[in-house]
Amino acid sequence: MSPKVRAGRVWDVLYWIAVTLVVVYLAIAYANIEISRAYHPMAVMGAVGGRWFLIFPVLALIAVLRTSYMVRKHPARRVRARIAGCAAVGLTVLCQIGTNSLNTGYRHSVWIEDSRYEIPWEYAPGGTTSPDADGWFVVEVAPDGLTPKHRSGRAETISLTKAATHFEAPSGGLQDGCDVSEFDTTACLLVRDPFIYKITGRTGALPDNPEQLFVGVVELLDGFAVPD
Repeated sequence: MSPKVRAGRVWDVLYWIAVTLVVVYLAIAYANIEISRAYHPMAVMGAVGGRWFLIFPVLALIAVLRTSYMVRKHPARRVRARIAGCAAVGLTVLCQIGTNSLNTGYRHSVWIEDSRYEIPWEYAPGGTTSPDADGWFVVEVAPDGLTPKHRSGRAETISLTKAATHFEAPSGGLQDGCDVSEFDTTACLLVRDPFIYKITGRTGALPDNPEQLFVGVVELLDGFAVPD
């Protein structure tokens, strides 16, 4: 067997090992993204490598098809084609890993009545996604500085809610104040008709006087409104 033929077979083996590893990696990455989407959907939307993940398997498939075509079309360049193919599929994986840390700048749109709010994904927002008289939305922040959940590291978070007054109590009768439940959870309410603002979190994670947070909370939640 000539050295050229031997080299060609070696690179055939190395190439298909590389392709197999890339397929396994992308399959595991896809499974992890789907799991994250179930528990932290905004984090997936906020990362380029998560939101547009399917681009990378497509690029890897194009690289494999291109390599196979070059091997059949130009047998004399078989080794060169396999080396280029290994580099291409490997680069696909590196790009996917690298783009996991790139911010998409995604903003989640929610509604309260006819007013639209756009909330950066870092706040892990949720709420009414179409115009609704009973609209509401919620975000998660760290109590210290109201830092968005996905920028606060491992800090414990609290929930901030803004809603139409009749969403929280259709029959009215809401009053400002805080309540502590038997499950060590504190909920504080601020009524500013036609809206209510609510702070919810573990009692130990909140300051001794949680109501002092409302100045910053109202400013933060109102600031998400999109001007008409």
